[in-house]
Amino acid sequence: MSQDAIHKEEIRYVRLDNLTIGSHVREQPPDDSLKGLARTFQEVGIQNPPRVNRKGQVIVGARRVRAARMLNWTEIPVIVEEKELCEAEVLQRQLIENCQREGLKPTEKARGIERWIETSGAPAARVAGMLGLSAGSMPKSLSILGLPEWIKKHLDDGAIAESAAYDLSRVDDPEKQAAFARRLVDGELTRDGLVGELKAERSGKAKKGCAKSGRVTAVLGGGQSVTVSGSGLTLERFIEVIETVLAKARRVRTSGAELKEFIRTLRNESKADIPVASEKEVAHVAV
Repeated sequence: MSQDAIHKEEIRYVRLDNLTIGSHVREQPPDDSLKGLARTFQEVGIQNPPRVNRKGQVIVGARRVRAARMLNWTEIPVIVEEKELCEAEVLQRQLIENCQREGLKPTEKARGIERWIETSGAPAARVAGMLGLSAGSMPKSLSILGLPEWIKKHLDDGAIAESAAYDLSRVDDPEKQAAFARRLVDGELTRDGLVGELKAERSGKAKKGCAKSGRVTAVLGGGQSVTVSGSGLTLERFIEVIETVLAKARRVRTSGAELKEFIRTLRNESKADIPVASEKEVAHVAV
């Protein structure tokens, strides 16, 4: 939004009992957080008005509305969005504002991003760019949603770092995952220590079996299979190659490209040394 557009927006005063708070990216904050915000309002007022739609539903600024109600104010300044917004546009505004200001909890951010992608159909890379995040951080952020609830609670409380939670999400064995998580919470293990132990474990498995074969085929049934070829293949490299191809496919799908065009694009980028899927690490899909 341009500076001119911001200056032209009209601030209106509306009654608090005419405003409603619906689904929001940020969960309802604790009273202590609202009390601090309310004290600020008593001193300087609401410097950044919440944004609402024409029906009085709060789009952005639910915490500000709740804090004002805590003060028993009857009305507050708001900015009214004249355009009718779809769910994806509401999520976009909430995520951008919260990511730029007071940080969301990791699980709040991940759920909001997941809902935004689902409702808008936008590629994950585009959503990442609009939030000022790297494309590589997107799958890491979303991966934490598959963790057990008790681990996610420790993540939101800060007992487990978000980077460590991503590494935990890659541990397939539930018992090992829980053991690592408890050691992180108890301070017996750092994130670097966790990465080191996981690498040592995977390295040991690679030495035992066929993890370093140059060509691996995953048979899916129904006449379908996926083949990945490359040097030094491990399960992690297999996953990385597949995820790279998937990310690229989803990105070009929005342009209406056909399969043959997509494969040709991959081949051209590979020859140009663009790190999407090199000529030595290629995923072949047979249907």
